[in-house]
Amino acid sequence: MKRSLCLLAALLAALASCTKYEKGFLSPNIQYLQSDYTISKGRVYTSDAVNPDGSSQPLTVTLVHVYDSAGNNVDSIFFKKYPVTTWTSAYNATTDTTLSDIKAKQQVQQLPPISLNSGSGVIDANFATIYLPAGTYSLDERISNVVGSEMFHNFVKITLVDAPAYQSVPDLGTTYDKLFKVGNESVTRLAATPVITINYLADTPNLIILKMVDQNGVPFDPKTGEIVKRPNSGVNPTPPYLQCFENYTNSYTYTDTAMLFNYALTPFPFASLGNGFNLYYRIPTQYFSAAGQPDGMWSANPRLPFRLWVPGVYSITMRFPDLTHK
Repeated sequence: MKRSLCLLAALLAALASCTKYEKGFLSPNIQYLQSDYTISKGRVYTSDAVNPDGSSQPLTVTLVHVYDSAGNNVDSIFFKKYPVTTWTSAYNATTDTTLSDIKAKQQVQQLPPISLNSGSGVIDANFATIYLPAGTYSLDERISNVVGSEMFHNFVKITLVDAPAYQSVPDLGTTYDKLFKVGNESVTRLAATPVITINYLADTPNLIILKMVDQNGVPFDPKTGEIVKRPNSGVNPTPPYLQCFENYTNSYTYTDTAMLFNYALTPFPFASLGNGFNLYYRIPTQYFSAAGQPDGMWSANPRLPFRLWVPGVYSITMRFPDLTHK
């Protein structure tokens, strides 16, 4: 009897080892790390990937439908393709400073504003989201693998928000006017904080007009050297000057009242050359008087934080409350 039981056990073990199970697994609990992703309109955005919850790889993720907060199907605007400037090779902020350099690496493609990475489910947004209404939208997605396909209704929400066309004071940083002692630049003091005024003027061309004016609105003249690049600190520093708009584009001109900078792409600057997105300039001592200070003692050294997200023509004016143009 004992021998028979042993033989039966061995037979069952052999049969079990030959049993074929279905390959793969597709979890019903696949999800994103967040239930709602906020996307600033007109800006490039990338979400998390989906958490596969142990599902067999590879996955194929497809965007099927989009609904607004009232439950209306809005596939027509989300699947519509818009002209979007894309890169054909890597952008180099140090060397790609002319319009021709940049345009040589770009192409215009017709793309939907929102797409999914088919392998990871990552939500990708591009500049074309600027054409979509702000609001919250839910996505239906289909996820497939070797097992089959599963439709996930209202799988994740995205909220499109209107974002400012540019960043400056105070969200990007602070502005100042620092006085450097002529002949001994280790001695400094802060002048009154410049007043920054930024205005959008037109859709085209892509142009920034930078003016620096004294307390009475009299402009400093960059054409004759009343505004120059700010030297970097130290002996024989590299680079010799702190970053300014001229470092991000070689397409610029000076008038007797302003500096005009053409740019090819947004965001502008595309990538920082150092010190965040602060821009540094100098007004030499012979061109101004500072309230309460002896003439000829200080140079004025303003700093401006600025980054542009939406193309167009913009004017930037820095007014110095305690400087008087000579």
